[in-house]
Amino acid sequence: MLHRRLPLSEASKKDIHIIRRNMEPINTRRRRMAPLNFKKRSFKIIYFILLSVLWAFFMFHVSLPFANVSNGNEIKEPSVKTKPQLSEESKELKHPTDPNSKSAAAASAAAAKEEVKKQEVQKRQEVQAEENKAKTLHDKEKKQVPKRRNPWEPPEEEQDWDLDHLPPNITGAFANCTTASDLAVEIPSSSSPHPDQKNITVSCHTIHYRMPKIKSSEKIFIGVLSAASGDGPERRQSIRDTWAQNHSVFFLVAGPWHDVEDEYAKHGDLIWLDEEEVYNSVLTFKTLAFMKIVYLLSTSLHLDIRYAFKTDDDSFVNVEYLHHYLLDIQHEEEYNYWGWCQRKMFKPMRGKHDKWAVSYETYPESHYPRYCQGAGFALSWKFINCAAGHGNHIANARFMPFEDVATGLIAQRCGIVPSMVEEPRLIHMYRTDRTEERERVNQGLKKISKKKLPIPDMEGRIVQHRIYDTWDMKEHYKQVLDPEGYRKNTDVEWYYRKEDDEEE
Repeated sequence: MLHRRLPLSEASKKDIHIIRRNMEPINTRRRRMAPLNFKKRSFKIIYFILLSVLWAFFMFHVSLPFANVSNGNEIKEPSVKTKPQLSEESKELKHPTDPNSKSAAAASAAAAKEEVKKQEVQKRQEVQAEENKAKTLHDKEKKQVPKRRNPWEPPEEEQDWDLDHLPPNITGAFANCTTASDLAVEIPSSSSPHPDQKNITVSCHTIHYRMPKIKSSEKIFIGVLSAASGDGPERRQSIRDTWAQNHSVFFLVAGPWHDVEDEYAKHGDLIWLDEEEVYNSVLTFKTLAFMKIVYLLSTSLHLDIRYAFKTDDDSFVNVEYLHHYLLDIQHEEEYNYWGWCQRKMFKPMRGKHDKWAVSYETYPESHYPRYCQGAGFALSWKFINCAAGHGNHIANARFMPFEDVATGLIAQRCGIVPSMVEEPRLIHMYRTDRTEERERVNQGLKKISKKKLPIPDMEGRIVQHRIYDTWDMKEHYKQVLDPEGYRKNTDVEWYYRKEDDEEE
């Protein structure tokens, strides 16, 4: 049976089209719709880009005039180093409240924050530059005007002190005594009256002394500090038998008179001080008394004494070379205070266990003046005359327990500068060059071992300090008498030799 196809209405046609489209495969439909979708997306992108460009252009031309005109300045390009500060109005323009411009506002805020940071850094740099300038000016003024300090405070290290002319407040050189020091208590005379007894004053302390009468003297008068008892007599005899023969050498001793009475009468070379043999006082009394006695001898007996030479009883002195060096050789400078006088700043030791410690009550100053070591130093007549004569400094100077420092203080009072030996070999301070010996001496310990003593060598040497014993003293004398034949003709196996270390 044949069905007749009826004509369709418009509505039916539309429905049939929708049905067919829905039944169409999805991939076919995407390919058919792709051109239309691409056109729509492209249009939206182009529209957004144009809108952004227009907005940025608008913001640039609107905010820039206000930012430059707000401060009353003409519109100029900002400098590379400094940028104009932002006004409140320009800040409001750069921080809009429109929600549609959040991104532009964030960018403007970041730029403003960066600008503030740069200004703060620049301001800190300017402040630092001003502080540095003020500090430099302060340092210059500080150098010109020295800082006031207490006498016991050390001077600043950066100051360039003249070691030959230290300020008096640094050393206390011109401090005078008022009464005798506690270390030098007045004691009644321990002996009966004697025809040789006389009195002198040292640092406001009266000293009774005895000295045999003499009629003549060499131009260099030598005084040797020695102990009345102990190994003192043996040392003095070894000196009499060696380097003191036929020379003006006197020994300054202290302690009880009966300990030295026979020796005094027998040899006639003792100067006895009626003082206690105490280490921290008697050495200064002996040294300053020696200066005063030399002055009195020279003025009363009209002796031609050119130098007074002080040394110790453990020193070997080549007297002939000493006379030749000080009296015959022409030197560039005048030797008024000559010896081992190092150019150093010496500070007082304050420790309780230091061998040469001094209290603040005895010496409150921060530094010692330059002085010569007590092993051996020479004092010219100019020095002696000032110290014991018209200046009378020996009688008035404040007491100092160390004889070498006390002599340096007297020198500064007289305006005399110490002269250091030209050659270190002239005065040898230690028997050996070992660190062990130096440490033992500084700590007041027992002597170094005999086996470590070097062979005597007095060639080109005036003083050899710290002679070990009387045998060592005599060996030095032999070496001086026969320098060339000493090693050949003398048994020197007892002395230390470098080969001994190599064999070990």
